[in-house]
Amino acid sequence: RQHCRRLVKLVFNAFDKISEFSCRCFEELIMFFNRVNGKSQMYIKKRIVAALSILVVVMLPTQSIFAGQLASTVRTIDWSRFGPVKKPSEELVLSSKINANAARYAHVWAAQKDKSSASNDRDLVPYINHEYEIRPATTAAVGLAATIITEVDPEMIGVSREDLTQTAVKLIKGAAAIHKSNGGNLGHVWQSPLWAGQLGRAAWMLWDKIDQETREMICRLVAYESDVFIGYNVPYWNGVGGDSKAEENSWRTMVIQQAVAMMPNHPNVQQWKEIICELQMRAYSLEVDMAKTTPLYDGKSPADWLKGYNIRDDGAIVNHDIIHNAYMTSFAHCQMSGFLIFSLAGMPSPESIDFNFDVIYETLVVRQFDSPPYVAP
Repeated sequence: RQHCRRLVKLVFNAFDKISEFSCRCFEELIMFFNRVNGKSQMYIKKRIVAALSILVVVMLPTQSIFAGQLASTVRTIDWSRFGPVKKPSEELVLSSKINANAARYAHVWAAQKDKSSASNDRDLVPYINHEYEIRPATTAAVGLAATIITEVDPEMIGVSREDLTQTAVKLIKGAAAIHKSNGGNLGHVWQSPLWAGQLGRAAWMLWDKIDQETREMICRLVAYESDVFIGYNVPYWNGVGGDSKAEENSWRTMVIQQAVAMMPNHPNVQQWKEIICELQMRAYSLEVDMAKTTPLYDGKSPADWLKGYNIRDDGAIVNHDIIHNAYMTSFAHCQMSGFLIFSLAGMPSPESIDFNFDVIYETLVVRQFDSPPYVAP
């Protein structure tokens, strides 16, 4: 099975290279075609048509092999494991109110912000690879999906569940369609793992509500953004400058967690699992952790995992040249959201998922920072 998976990957990569090379060849042919006389043009035209025919014959079977393959292997969420809530707790009531408010805002925002496609099946999310354009759409999508699937009372929201679902599905499809893996421009930038992770979560929760085309686009972009980190050199702060790499490493886990959870039989899943653990261990690492040989996390000691550190020895995180509490709370928002994702997939969470969370939490809720005086930054 492993040999077959490697072979499939090699074939797929080979056809990627062939396609890229073919495009360059045809560009050169067209430039040459424009420079020759009429008789030669007819001869060259026939040869180009013949070459295209050969490529179609060769490529179509391969495309048919991969078309639908990723989506058909997705492990969907078994919602039957979750029964009705008999007695709502205070926390559940409060979180439902929060979700209701957020869903109401997201629904109105989407209607005002983005236009629908001519077929009305997707929002025309701005075709700009920028945080302030794409992140609101993916954040709204995952928030709406959570509200829909947990069946928050529509009366609390003021919008029907059908309308919320339509809004979420159109956001998901619109954002997925503009990703690089689907022929667009979005992706493979510093924050795209976060956007792709949110988009993957939203689609996965609403899997039975989205069409086959959207499913395939979601699978492609989740796999694409995860593959970027195979062989990745995880960055460290190491006490230099005012920009810790803690939250960046943490949010990069989000899409890879999603890939492992929803595509557990993908050929690259073992490499994905390895990089998840590396990012999670290194995201909020202390300098003293580099010398620790126990305990083991996902089979390795901190000393084996770490080659640097990303937070201060008192548990504070430096970003934007200040001690930044918002970046300290990113721990829970980013990599620790994997607790939910792996649970929904029926998988155990990696042991590294909450590495040093206790240190940061204690700093947030207990430590007193005297100001003035203070030591820069």
